This record gives sequence, C-alpha cells and structure tokens, in this order.
Amino acid sequence: MDNNTQASEIYKAKYEKSSSPSREIIEVLQQVIDFLSVQDELKRADLLVVFGSPDLKVAERAAELYKAGYAKHVIISGNKGRWNQDWVKTEAETFKKIMVQNGVPEEAFLPLDKEATNTGANIQNFIKILKAEKAKPGKIILMQTPVAQRRAWANFVKDFEEEEAY
Repeated sequence: MDNNTQASEIYKAKYEKSSSPSREIIEVLQQVIDFLSVQDELKRADLLVVFGSPDLKVAERAAELYKAGYAKHVIISGNKGRWNQDWVKTEAETFKKIMVQNGVPEEAFLPLDKEATNTGANIQNFIKILKAEKAKPGKIILMQTPVAQRRAWANFVKDFEEEEAY
C-alpha cells in the first residue's frame, strides 16, 4: 500500500462512519492528497535525502529503501516542528535512530542537519553538508511525507543544479 492510499484509508476509517464530513469532502481531500504526493518511479540513486517530520513512518520507509539497495548514502535533516516540540531529540536524530534500529549501518550516514525547521532550510543545509563532505551525488531520492513531497521536490529543483531527484 503506497503512502497516498494509506493516508486515504486512515482518513476514511476515521470519518466515513461519522455523520461528517461528507463523501464529497473526502473525495476532494483525496484529490488534494493525490496532487501533493509525487509518486515517481523509484530508481537506484547515490543518496537518500530524508526530510524530518513527526511521521516516523518516513524513517522506516527510508530504511527499507536503503536496505533494498536504492541508495548508497543517507542524509537526514530536521530540528523540531510545532507537532513534536515535546520530543527529546531532533527529527534528524530520531529518524537516524529508527533507521539504525531497522538495519541501516552508521557508515551510511552523512552528517545530520539538526537545525532546519522548514523545507527551504532543509535543502540549504543539505547543500552545505554535501559541500563540506565534498560529496557529489548524481542521483538523489527525496523522502518526505506524502503531502509535503511536491513542496520538497520544488524546493530541491529550485536550489540544486546538477543532481537528479526522484
């Protein structure tokens, strides 16, 4: 089940049994989710770029992709957002811990960005880390929550010149 379907099923399970919202509202929301979620064909890449969020499933899915051989290295970005201020660690630290627990070796990770609090800052900090590490990935997989994928891709395309993102 892809992330779009999963989000839709969760929403339907929660709201379809109640008197509101209507089926029409659910259909419109699904259209919005479908628009925001970029579902490109998954191809092998040099780098897996993981955007932090309160959704821990992003880290679990990133670990699955790494273990399946889709990327050689991982970079994670994220401080804390309004939905996870109570976390002890940053999103980047939390995601890395989850990925390591799910079988991603320590040596696969580039330095974490524990400062970014928005998508634009995520991208800018990714660029700084890549330059500091003298890393020049050719192909990159962007990992973000379904409804933030289009924004992540748009920011990436705006700021990166040579790399190809999926």
